[in-house]
Formats: sequence, structure tokens, C-alpha cells
Amino acid sequence: MKSRTNFGKYLGLEKYIGFDAIFRYKAKLNILISNGYIPLAENFYMGGIGSVRGYQAFSLSPVVTDDNGVVRRVGGQKTFSNSLELSVPLIPKAKMRIVFFADWGFIGDDSITDISRGGYGAGLEWFSPVGPIQLMFSSPLNVNDGNIPGQADTVSSFDFTMGQRF
Repeated sequence: MKSRTNFGKYLGLEKYIGFDAIFRYKAKLNILISNGYIPLAENFYMGGIGSVRGYQAFSLSPVVTDDNGVVRRVGGQKTFSNSLELSVPLIPKAKMRIVFFADWGFIGDDSITDISRGGYGAGLEWFSPVGPIQLMFSSPLNVNDGNIPGQADTVSSFDFTMGQRF
């Protein structure tokens, strides 16, 4: 059984600060309850524009080491990620905005806090004639630098998405 819960709070700040700015808080909670075998593809993975920017998409995950010493990402059964964003107009007539963000997420099996990572950065949001486009430039926080062989985090400094917002 899978449960995916999303929460979002959007607050227009114009009446408080005198110009068009938007504060956003977004949170996601995913839980997988197993009563038997679960394929790896059904587990949850984090990283990228949909969860924790600053890490490659789907790269944050619990790992297992097989008998030959090969480390594999196997996904987690519990995740929680949240994001704070501040969006301000860049070119209002072109419907272009700049956004500053900070993300933090957790993933695990037995405990939701087995892996804890964050990221921050800035991006460009454009509500183009073909739909929303986002260009995000990010830096990771709390990076596992690979002290344990095969378990180094895969970071990413740029993400791009087109279409519906995450």
C-alpha cells in the first residue's frame, strides 16, 4: 500500500511589503507499507527538482552491498521533503520570475531519518506560451563525500522542467 501526501501553502506578500512577492511552503510525505515482496521500482527515491534540489534526480536512497561488494541504491519506504521558496518578478510583462529556495528531505526504511539531505539555490520561472518552464541552479547541503566506498552522493547544480509545476 502506498500513500503520497502533498501540502502547499502560498502567501502573496504584496500587501505586506509593497511589491509582488510570493512565499511558498511545500511538503511531501510518502509511505509504503509492505506485506510481502516489493519491487525496487516501487520504493521511493529522492533528489532533483521534485524533492531535494542540489542532488541528481532519484539519487538519494538507502543502499545495500551484495556479496561481491557492489553497492546498489534500493529506495526507501518512507520519505519526507519540504521546501521554502520566495518568488519575485524579474520581467513582469514576460511573466518571468526569479525564485530563491531551500529544500530539506529525509528518506529511510525503518526510520524516516536514515538519510537526511538539503539543498539551496535560485532559479528562473517563466510562464511561457507553451507552459511553465523552470531553470533551477542549486547547491547541496550535508553531502556524503564518499567516506564509505560506493555511497557518495551524486550532486547536481542544474535542473530543468517544463510543464506542470512540482
